[in-house]
Amino acid sequence: MKRSLLSVAGILFFLLLWALGARLVSHYRGTVPFPGPLDVLIRLKALSAGESIYGHTLWEHLASSLSLWFKGLLTGLLVGIPLGIGTGRFETLRHLLLPLLSILQVIPGMAWIPVALLFFGVGSGATVFMITMTALPPVVFNTQAAVRDIPVVFRRVAAMMELSPLTSLWRIYLPAVSPGLVTGIRLGFAAAWRVLIAAEMIVGTNQGLGFSILQARWTRDFTSALAFICLIALFGLAFEKFLFEPLERSLRIKRGLNG
Repeated sequence: MKRSLLSVAGILFFLLLWALGARLVSHYRGTVPFPGPLDVLIRLKALSAGESIYGHTLWEHLASSLSLWFKGLLTGLLVGIPLGIGTGRFETLRHLLLPLLSILQVIPGMAWIPVALLFFGVGSGATVFMITMTALPPVVFNTQAAVRDIPVVFRRVAAMMELSPLTSLWRIYLPAVSPGLVTGIRLGFAAAWRVLIAAEMIVGTNQGLGFSILQARWTRDFTSALAFICLIALFGLAFEKFLFEPLERSLRIKRGLNG
């Protein structure tokens, strides 16, 4: 209860700062009014009701962004999890791929723009590629670390029971690495969500949350821009609070740790 009250208090304090900051900016700059929380809420309500903006409804823009984000993140997971398990389990493979993976880890997501354009041109393919390359490193490195931290006794149990590699993976290794795996997916999700918006602004098509924010800049519709930014924050927060936190808590309880 106390944590919930503190969270609400923090949100209210942020909204108060926003409202005061909007009034100060509007007063001293006086060119374009700075939208306050109430202005953005009214605009978001109108857009949610089905009002068209830049050729599509709010929900069509959101669906487009979520589709690209899901494709890029899923590709990153399908590639990153096996790579993480393989490099964590086999030393030769780790030494072979570690230099390349280390390079990928330090490359910012936006730095992939020229490569994405050369491979795919302007469009959704370039966006998915950038999301994949941004989500891949945290998934690989966290999965790898979790595999390397598996107690030796687990491997001995698998050998004593003469389990097949596939059975060992499913019954022993995956449960053991699940906390690290969830952390990697969590970090990959956040990185993918951030680069999605930026990629849509530069290499995307005429749809999506990032595209809408960029268009709002040219039309000076800053109220709509802030409404889309709030929507991005709300969806990111929803995934964090209703997916990752309960999943992490469940895994901790199953491992005998405090929830």
